[in-house]
Amino acid sequence: MNELTKQQIDAIVARLAATAQRYPFVRAERLPAIALLTATRMPNWPTEDPLLIGPRQMLWGFALDDLSDDWSVSLNALLARYATLRAVVGGALPPQGDGLAEMLYELVADLHTRPLWPQLADTWRASFSDLLTGMAAERDPIPPASVEEYMAHAHLSIGAMQDSWTLFLLVGDVASLPQLPIITSALRAEARVIRFSNDLNSAERERLEGKQNALTVFASQGYGDGRAATEAALEQALATYRHAIAQVHTRTGRFEQCIDLTVDAAMAFYQHSTFHEFKHREVGA
Repeated sequence: MNELTKQQIDAIVARLAATAQRYPFVRAERLPAIALLTATRMPNWPTEDPLLIGPRQMLWGFALDDLSDDWSVSLNALLARYATLRAVVGGALPPQGDGLAEMLYELVADLHTRPLWPQLADTWRASFSDLLTGMAAERDPIPPASVEEYMAHAHLSIGAMQDSWTLFLLVGDVASLPQLPIITSALRAEARVIRFSNDLNSAERERLEGKQNALTVFASQGYGDGRAATEAALEQALATYRHAIAQVHTRTGRFEQCIDLTVDAAMAFYQHSTFHEFKHREVGA
């Protein structure tokens, strides 16, 4: 990693730090990794995303994941929080004292400033609802019967599709709106790649925590520890993604480029680090 990239990360971290200070549930140790992904896929972020909507949404998504993973919060209480968040996305004011809802409200308000919001709002809201549905499914105590059953929700809960629709709001164009079905297929394929990559990275931690992921599901079907089978599934998912994204043609090509860079960066990142422990100033040139 060169010094220029590290300086870009420093600048983004400094901006995001204000959000972390306002909301104590935001884990500041995640800022460098989020900033790395932002600088990698959008080096012109001061122009393309001056409000840092993309990285702020990622930061919010991790906070949502922390809430969903907190088993001291009952499923009924969690679903009630989800209902509040869906209402905020639909235009309701956040309840006083609900920092997660307040942070989401600010994000949605900034998304309203994007030129494509009127045309893409319903798509973005539906993807947001899918994200919550996917996270709720992770509370199901019954192990999935197959990897495809697991992936039906897991590709949603990873948050990649929500992130990508926000990218489309940032760098997409109105001429590409007729391609939404094709773009949706490409983003589902992207989400599968990132989910499999994430699962390979976090398998041991999640196994110790008693959680399901692609490796545990493959292992339950007799595929050893599940790693080789998951690696093969990742390779197939990547090929499917490459074919799907090649069908997308926006006016400038920036959206497709951002998604490609996101996939490549996420796969490379998950091979050696996590969003909880990455420290860019400790990485060599």
